[in-house]
Amino acid sequence: MPTAQLFGAVYALNPPALLLLAAAAITVAMAWHGRKLRRFPGRQRFIAMQLGAAAWALTGALENMAQDPALKVLWAEIAWGGIVTAPTAWAMFVWSYGRGEEKLLPGRWVWLPWVMPGLPLGVALTNDLHGLMYRATTPIGDLPGAAINYHHGAWYFLTVVYLYGFMLFSVFAIIEAIHRSHGLYRRHYLGMAFAMMLPWAANLAYVTGTFTLFDFDPTPFSFLAMGGIFHWMIHRRHLFEVVPIARSAMLDSLPDPVLVLDVHLMVLEANRAACDLAGVAALAGRRF
Repeated sequence: MPTAQLFGAVYALNPPALLLLAAAAITVAMAWHGRKLRRFPGRQRFIAMQLGAAAWALTGALENMAQDPALKVLWAEIAWGGIVTAPTAWAMFVWSYGRGEEKLLPGRWVWLPWVMPGLPLGVALTNDLHGLMYRATTPIGDLPGAAINYHHGAWYFLTVVYLYGFMLFSVFAIIEAIHRSHGLYRRHYLGMAFAMMLPWAANLAYVTGTFTLFDFDPTPFSFLAMGGIFHWMIHRRHLFEVVPIARSAMLDSLPDPVLVLDVHLMVLEANRAACDLAGVAALAGRRF
């Protein structure tokens, strides 16, 4: 179907499309809010993750609403840009924030994570020429708007390997951050680790055929849930407004007691010398 007919074709609003549109709108709102926060390591990657998830949810909604099978397939192909961007940007964000630095890769390779989402998108949009992303696409019924059964090709599985590689990278990054942090920071990172399990569980359920939501991949909803957890952590736990976790090692190396307080005189960080002076194992989380 020509691209010019994308918005001239017949669409029908339905419950899964409503949920996906709501997920896209909420995710964009959280990305806009993140843009207004004070700068923190990996902020642009955090926003890119949310925008990628929003694009994924939006294209999923349009795929659900489309009545023509060819149009459904086209929206599924366009969705690959967001599908690959969200976990790629997420892994980059976790690495940047955990280490308290923006630089992720050597200069000559810094473009790689940003270019990679375009490759599956290009392969998907030209699928009719080679069948590498989908070997076949068939409606599951004769009714208008019936869901599509996608028979995946070799490039699909290569992309899945790429995505799970980045997701594993983010898991290793968060484990390292938990190991290097303590006190309030460690609890924040444990919260991040819990939130990260949601996309893992949702995507594994979809890839293995264990669970779908209205015959659709539930992973975009899991990114919304993960973003919601971070939205709460930002406002309630000051996740991105405190000194980056990577600097706690420097505080512990100082012989003098050091306390980091927020505007409410809550102890956000205390080095070992401060805890020894107070005669307690930890001061983080207590009022000054």
